[in-house]
Amino acid sequence: MELTDINILLSIVTGVVGIYAGYRKALKEAQDKGESNAVIITMLKHHEELLTKLDTKLEDSVKARNLIKEKIAAHDEKIKTLLRDVEEIKTNCKDCRKKC
Repeated sequence: MELTDINILLSIVTGVVGIYAGYRKALKEAQDKGESNAVIITMLKHHEELLTKLDTKLEDSVKARNLIKEKIAAHDEKIKTLLRDVEEIKTNCKDCRKKC
């Protein structure tokens, strides 16, 4: 082997070692980023679940509010009817007293 052959062989070995080192570094960075991404994805999924629960509770709240409004309206009608009946009784009572 001549000096140039040794240089070429040394260059090939150095290149392979450099490529392997770069591969290992890239793999390590990808794993680190992958773990970070996994944590972020988990957090986003948890956040999405919480938003879904909140939406469900808000929808239930709106439904409950509408139901309460309907029931209050029904009670208001009953109260108005009772007040009209009381007024009618008062009016009849005055007329009855005048007759007595």
